[in-house]
Amino acid sequence: MPVSELVAVARTTDEQWHSPLGDAAARAWGHGGAVFVRSSACHVFVTDPAPDGRRLVLRMRPDDGSGIDALRRSARAASVLAAAGAPMAVPAPALSGDLVGAVDGYAVMALVAVEGESWDSDEVDRDRALRWGWTLADLHDRAGAADLVDDGARAGARQATGPADLPRTPEVFGVLHGDPETDNVVWGRGGTATFVDPDEVHRGWFAADVAFALRDWAPPA
Repeated sequence: MPVSELVAVARTTDEQWHSPLGDAAARAWGHGGAVFVRSSACHVFVTDPAPDGRRLVLRMRPDDGSGIDALRRSARAASVLAAAGAPMAVPAPALSGDLVGAVDGYAVMALVAVEGESWDSDEVDRDRALRWGWTLADLHDRAGAADLVDDGARAGARQATGPADLPRTPEVFGVLHGDPETDNVVWGRGGTATFVDPDEVHRGWFAADVAFALRDWAPPA
């Protein structure tokens, strides 16, 4: 999103980080309000807890056609992956029953908040790296078991491009998270891990997901 859009939304927040935009989106999902977290590819808000303690992560983009299409792909991908048992945050429907809704000129989707912690790259030791890699492999494996490798449309995923002579067999090619960095993994009690931020889910080579995840440790260029 353009910087002007990021600034415009940030200026709507008050001293408690509430915004009329976030609060309106929260009400569409049955919550009283929401707190602004950050903006990048999407504006991200976290709702106030519901009576059962559950919180939602609201992801929103201007409803300009491409924004709502992108969120629909994200919601569809997360829904299918979570249903297959992959370690992916679960989308939550709005009160209307839709996974993506329109609120005050914005397209909005919600994921059930995963309670836990995320690690910075300098906090990843050998044991954590192994657990992180295993979790990513589990996501790849379960996506393949759900036949998403052969049907990218079901995952709401874009197609990968690359040399035609590279193999595209299920052992090396399938549905990728697309942005499996440490800050997109939430670690809960007992060492369970869940990926969040499904915006970049697509079909490609599993090695690409691994390489992207490790870019924090790569030298420039």
